[in-house]
Amino acid sequence: MIKIKKLHLPHLRNEEWFEFMREIKQLITMDTVVCESMSDEMETLTELLHKAELALRQMRKSEISQEIVALDRKRENIYTGLKYHLLSAKYHFQTQKQNAGQVLLTVLKSYGNIFKQTYYEESGTIQHLTEILQNKYGNEVSILGIEEWISQLQSVNEEFFTALQNRNKEQGQKIKFTMADVRLQTDICYRSITEKLEALALLNSQNDSFHDVINNINAAVKKNKNLLTHRNTKNE
Repeated sequence: MIKIKKLHLPHLRNEEWFEFMREIKQLITMDTVVCESMSDEMETLTELLHKAELALRQMRKSEISQEIVALDRKRENIYTGLKYHLLSAKYHFQTQKQNAGQVLLTVLKSYGNIFKQTYYEESGTIQHLTEILQNKYGNEVSILGIEEWISQLQSVNEEFFTALQNRNKEQGQKIKFTMADVRLQTDICYRSITEKLEALALLNSQNDSFHDVINNINAAVKKNKNLLTHRNTKNE
C-alpha cells in the first residue's frame, strides 16, 4: 500500500507552511480524476487557504511583524554568542573556568535546539533558562563573568514577547481569526486529504492517477523535510 510520508507541519514557518499547502492543492487539482474524488476536501482546503492568505497579507504589512523578526534574530544571536562563550571556556587555562563552562553547557544542551521551537515556545524556554542560570547557577555565571550576556538575552526576549503580543492584538482587530487557528484547521484538513488519498489509491490500484499524485506529494514532503533538516543542522 502506497503511503504519504509524514511531515511535522508545526515546525514549518508560516510562509513555508502556506507554500506547502498551496502546492498540495495544486498537485491534486492538476489531476481531474483525483480532484473530482476529493471535491469536498478541496473546497474546504481552498476556503482555509484563502483565510491563511488574508492572515499572511496582514502580517506582511504589519510593522510590528518586522520588529518581531528583527528581535527574534537578535535574541538568537545573543543565545549563539553565549553558547560559543561557554564553548571557549572549556579550553580556558584555569580549571575553575573550564568546569564552570562545562556545567553551563550541559544546562543549555538540556533545553535542546530552541531554534526549532515556535515563537511562544522559544520565548518560554529562554525565560526559564535565564532564570535558572541566574538563580541556580549564579556561581558558575559569576566565575565566567557572563552576567551581561544573560541579562541581555532576558531583556531582548521580553521585548520580543511584548512585540508578539502586540502583533496578536493588531491581528485580532483586523480579522476574526488568527493564523494559528487557520493552520490548525488546515492541518486537520490536510490529514483528511492524505488519509482519503491513500484509501482511494488502494481501492483504485489499477489507476495510476492516485499513485502519481501521492508520489508528487511525497516529493513536496521530502523537499520541506530537507529544509527543516538544513535549518536544524545549521543552528546546532
